[in-house]
Amino acid sequence: MKRIISRLSLTSGLLVGSLALSFAPAYAVTRPAAASANANSTTRLQRIISRGDKEIERRLKTLNRLSSKVPSGSKLSDADKSNLTAAVQAEITDLTNLKTKLDADTDVNTAASDALSIITEYRVYALIVPKIQLVRAADAQQVAEAKLTVLAGKLQTSLSTAQSKGQDISTEQALLTDMNAKIAAAQAISSQVGSTVLGFQPNDRNSNPSLLSGYRDQLQTAQADIRVASNDAQSIINFLK
Repeated sequence: MKRIISRLSLTSGLLVGSLALSFAPAYAVTRPAAASANANSTTRLQRIISRGDKEIERRLKTLNRLSSKVPSGSKLSDADKSNLTAAVQAEITDLTNLKTKLDADTDVNTAASDALSIITEYRVYALIVPKIQLVRAADAQQVAEAKLTVLAGKLQTSLSTAQSKGQDISTEQALLTDMNAKIAAAQAISSQVGSTVLGFQPNDRNSNPSLLSGYRDQLQTAQADIRVASNDAQSIINFLK
């Protein structure tokens, strides 16, 4: 009997030991796996925040440079300077606030969403920068158009004087008519482009990726009209000499 009990005790001990060993590995694996997952999540979160901060800083650098250049733009109208300066400053404030939020994020998905918004909600390079360039080009165009309009008036006076002296000005009068027509066409484009582009917001760019391309083409057309008008003026000036 003692031998049987001894054998049972031994068997029981082995069984308990075996069960303990069978559970121990599972417990040992679970803890490192959870720890590893947490470590990976933390690493990913830090990576997202770090990359997001770099992109925000890059945009803030661009915007700060623009904030100093826009007010000093000699060919920008006062109204456009004010409008663009306010838009740039608002973007700087919003991106600075976003950086504060991103840096405080503790969840990977939230951080990823905030980082993505740098592109989808602010559109610094896809809209703000080209928007300023287009408005600046449109305003510069209008300055040139205004100068040519004044010149056209002076040329008309000079041609009338030449005609009163018996000179044939038919060719030059036709050039002046063409000059005035080209100036008017350019003015219609540049004024429309400037006023329209000023109102564009990031969401407009999101819904229409080619939003600005048409306006660039229009300004190129206006610039071509101005070149023709300038050539007309030069021909008339050569005649008057």
